[in-house]
Amino acid sequence: MKIIAEIGLNHCGSVERANNLVQELNKTSADTISFQIREKEFYDKTHPRKFPLPIAFYESIINQVHINKKELCIAIADSGMVNKLDNIGVDSWKTLSWDLENHHLHQILQDTRKPVYISTGISGIEEISRVSEKLDNIIFIHTQLNDSIENANLKAINTIRNNTNKPTAFGLHCDNHLLLYSSLAKFFINDTSGN
Repeated sequence: MKIIAEIGLNHCGSVERANNLVQELNKTSADTISFQIREKEFYDKTHPRKFPLPIAFYESIINQVHINKKELCIAIADSGMVNKLDNIGVDSWKTLSWDLENHHLHQILQDTRKPVYISTGISGIEEISRVSEKLDNIIFIHTQLNDSIENANLKAINTIRNNTNKPTAFGLHCDNHLLLYSSLAKFFINDTSGN
Protein backbone atom coordinates (compact mmCIF):
# COMPACT_ATOMS: atom_id res chain seq x y z
CA MET A 1 0.00 0.00 0.00
CA LYS A 2 1.25 3.48 -0.90
CA ILE A 3 0.05 6.79 0.53
CA ILE A 4 0.29 9.82 -1.76
CA ALA A 5 -0.03 13.26 -0.21
CA GLU A 6 -1.27 15.58 -2.93
CA ILE A 7 -0.31 19.23 -2.58
CA GLY A 8 -1.77 19.86 -6.00
CA LEU A 9 -2.16 23.62 -6.50
CA ASN A 10 -2.43 24.46 -2.79
CA HIS A 11 0.97 26.22 -2.92
CA CYS A 12 -0.89 29.14 -4.64
CA GLY A 13 2.23 29.97 -6.66
CA SER A 14 4.33 30.64 -3.55
CA VAL A 15 7.70 28.90 -3.46
CA GLU A 16 7.91 29.55 0.29
CA ARG A 17 4.52 27.97 0.92
CA ALA A 18 5.36 25.03 -1.35
CA ASN A 19 8.64 24.47 0.48
CA ASN A 20 6.86 24.56 3.84
CA LEU A 21 4.31 22.00 2.65
CA VAL A 22 7.11 19.70 1.46
CA GLN A 23 8.98 20.10 4.76
CA GLU A 24 5.87 19.16 6.73
CA LEU A 25 5.09 16.17 4.51
CA ASN A 26 8.69 14.96 4.79
CA LYS A 27 7.94 14.43 8.51
CA THR A 28 4.97 12.16 7.80
CA SER A 29 4.60 8.53 6.78
CA ALA A 30 3.37 9.50 3.29
CA ASP A 31 5.29 7.63 0.60
CA THR A 32 4.89 10.17 -2.19
CA ILE A 33 4.41 13.93 -2.47
CA SER A 34 2.44 15.13 -5.47
CA PHE A 35 2.18 18.51 -7.18
CA GLN A 36 -0.06 19.50 -10.08
CA ILE A 37 1.08 21.27 -13.23
CA ARG A 38 -1.79 22.37 -15.41
CA GLU A 39 -1.81 23.35 -19.08
CA LYS A 40 -0.08 26.66 -19.94
CA GLU A 41 -3.36 28.50 -20.55
CA PHE A 42 -4.48 27.79 -16.99
CA TYR A 43 -1.85 30.10 -15.51
CA ASP A 44 -3.48 33.48 -16.23
CA LYS A 45 -2.79 34.77 -12.67
CA THR A 46 -6.45 35.63 -12.02
CA HIS A 47 -6.50 33.48 -8.87
CA PRO A 48 -3.75 32.45 -6.40
CA ARG A 49 -3.88 28.86 -7.69
CA LYS A 50 -3.25 30.13 -11.21
CA PHE A 51 0.37 31.06 -10.51
CA PRO A 52 2.89 28.37 -11.52
CA LEU A 53 5.92 27.29 -9.55
CA PRO A 54 9.22 27.63 -11.45
CA ILE A 55 11.03 24.50 -12.64
CA ALA A 56 13.86 25.53 -10.29
CA PHE A 57 11.55 24.78 -7.35
CA TYR A 58 11.15 21.15 -8.40
CA GLU A 59 14.90 20.90 -8.99
CA SER A 60 15.47 22.21 -5.46
CA ILE A 61 13.18 19.74 -3.66
CA ILE A 62 13.82 16.47 -5.50
CA ASN A 63 16.89 15.54 -3.43
CA GLN A 64 15.29 16.35 -0.08
CA VAL A 65 12.22 14.32 -1.01
CA HIS A 66 14.44 11.37 -1.94
CA ILE A 67 16.63 11.77 1.17
CA ASN A 68 13.45 11.41 3.22
CA LYS A 69 12.73 8.15 1.36
CA LYS A 70 9.77 9.59 -0.49
CA GLU A 71 8.94 9.93 -4.15
CA LEU A 72 7.88 12.97 -6.15
CA CYS A 73 4.84 12.64 -8.40
CA ILE A 74 3.61 15.28 -10.83
CA ALA A 75 -0.01 15.46 -11.90
CA ILE A 76 0.70 16.79 -15.37
CA ALA A 77 -1.47 18.42 -18.01
CA ASP A 78 1.29 20.28 -19.88
CA SER A 79 2.99 17.72 -22.12
CA GLY A 80 5.76 20.23 -22.87
CA MET A 81 6.98 19.98 -19.26
CA VAL A 82 7.34 16.19 -19.16
CA ASN A 83 10.93 15.93 -20.45
CA LYS A 84 12.19 18.71 -18.15
CA LEU A 85 10.62 17.08 -15.10
CA ASP A 86 11.71 13.61 -16.15
CA ASN A 87 15.30 14.84 -16.41
CA ILE A 88 15.33 16.14 -12.82
CA GLY A 89 14.20 12.76 -11.46
CA VAL A 90 10.43 12.86 -11.00
CA ASP A 91 9.41 9.35 -9.90
CA SER A 92 5.86 9.05 -11.24
CA TRP A 93 3.09 10.87 -13.06
CA LYS A 94 -0.60 11.44 -12.67
CA THR A 95 -3.07 12.50 -15.33
CA LEU A 96 -6.22 14.44 -14.58
CA SER A 97 -9.62 12.92 -15.26
CA TRP A 98 -10.31 14.93 -18.41
CA ASP A 99 -7.06 13.60 -19.92
CA LEU A 100 -8.17 9.97 -19.63
CA GLU A 101 -8.14 9.58 -23.42
CA ASN A 102 -5.44 12.15 -24.18
CA HIS A 103 -3.36 9.74 -26.26
CA HIS A 104 -0.64 12.30 -27.04
CA LEU A 105 0.04 13.01 -23.35
CA HIS A 106 -0.15 9.34 -22.40
CA GLN A 107 2.36 8.35 -25.07
CA ILE A 108 4.85 10.94 -23.83
CA LEU A 109 4.41 9.65 -20.26
CA GLN A 110 4.75 6.03 -21.39
CA ASP A 111 8.07 6.90 -23.03
CA THR A 112 9.48 7.89 -19.60
CA ARG A 113 8.88 4.30 -18.40
CA LYS A 114 7.72 5.61 -15.03
CA PRO A 115 4.44 4.70 -13.32
CA VAL A 116 1.41 6.74 -14.36
CA TYR A 117 -1.59 7.23 -12.07
CA ILE A 118 -4.70 7.87 -14.15
CA SER A 119 -7.69 9.63 -12.59
CA THR A 120 -10.90 8.16 -13.92
CA GLY A 121 -13.24 10.98 -12.85
CA ILE A 122 -16.77 10.29 -14.10
CA SER A 123 -15.62 8.06 -16.98
CA GLY A 124 -17.51 4.86 -17.66
CA ILE A 125 -15.95 1.41 -17.54
CA GLU A 126 -15.86 1.18 -21.37
CA GLU A 127 -13.63 4.26 -21.61
CA ILE A 128 -11.44 3.05 -18.77
CA SER A 129 -11.08 -0.40 -20.37
CA ARG A 130 -10.10 1.15 -23.73
CA VAL A 131 -7.33 3.13 -22.09
CA SER A 132 -6.20 0.08 -20.12
CA GLU A 133 -5.67 -1.95 -23.30
CA LYS A 134 -3.33 0.66 -24.77
CA LEU A 135 -1.13 1.54 -21.80
CA ASP A 136 1.37 -0.23 -19.56
CA ASN A 137 2.71 0.62 -16.12
CA ILE A 138 -0.48 2.43 -15.07
CA ILE A 139 -2.53 2.62 -11.90
CA PHE A 140 -6.10 3.83 -12.14
CA ILE A 141 -7.47 6.14 -9.45
CA HIS A 142 -11.12 6.02 -8.55
CA THR A 143 -11.64 9.51 -7.17
CA GLN A 144 -14.55 10.82 -5.22
CA LEU A 145 -15.26 14.18 -6.88
CA ASN A 146 -17.08 15.82 -3.97
CA ASP A 147 -17.11 15.62 -0.18
CA SER A 148 -20.24 13.49 0.18
CA ILE A 149 -19.68 10.05 1.69
CA GLU A 150 -22.81 8.83 -0.09
CA ASN A 151 -21.16 9.52 -3.47
CA ALA A 152 -17.93 7.65 -2.76
CA ASN A 153 -19.01 4.54 -4.75
CA LEU A 154 -16.21 2.39 -3.34
CA LYS A 155 -17.48 -0.60 -5.36
CA ALA A 156 -15.93 1.10 -8.39
CA ILE A 157 -12.45 0.19 -7.08
CA ASN A 158 -13.03 -3.53 -7.64
CA THR A 159 -15.05 -2.93 -10.80
CA ILE A 160 -12.17 -1.07 -12.43
CA ARG A 161 -9.54 -3.51 -11.20
CA ASN A 162 -11.51 -6.60 -12.26
CA ASN A 163 -12.32 -5.21 -15.72
CA THR A 164 -8.82 -3.94 -16.52
CA ASN A 165 -6.49 -6.21 -14.52
CA LYS A 166 -4.68 -3.03 -13.51
CA PRO A 167 -4.02 -1.77 -9.98
CA THR A 168 -6.67 0.70 -8.80
CA ALA A 169 -6.20 3.32 -6.10
CA PHE A 170 -8.63 5.59 -4.28
CA GLY A 171 -8.41 9.39 -4.23
CA LEU A 172 -10.10 11.09 -1.27
CA HIS A 173 -11.77 14.49 -1.71
CA CYS A 174 -13.78 14.23 1.49
CA ASP A 175 -13.19 15.82 4.90
CA ASN A 176 -14.22 12.57 6.60
CA HIS A 177 -10.95 10.63 6.53
CA LEU A 178 -12.65 7.56 7.99
CA LEU A 179 -13.70 6.85 4.41
CA LEU A 180 -10.11 5.81 3.77
CA TYR A 181 -10.56 2.81 6.06
CA SER A 182 -13.56 1.68 4.05
CA SER A 183 -11.62 2.05 0.81
CA LEU A 184 -8.76 -0.01 2.24
CA ALA A 185 -11.15 -2.88 2.89
CA LYS A 186 -11.62 -3.14 -0.89
CA PHE A 187 -7.87 -3.67 -1.30
CA PHE A 188 -7.50 -6.24 1.47
CA ILE A 189 -10.54 -8.22 0.34
CA ASN A 190 -9.12 -8.33 -3.16
CA ASP A 191 -5.65 -9.35 -1.90
CA THR A 192 -7.01 -12.36 0.00
CA SER A 193 -8.86 -13.56 -3.10
CA GLY A 194 -5.57 -13.89 -4.95
CA ASN A 195 -6.26 -11.13 -7.54
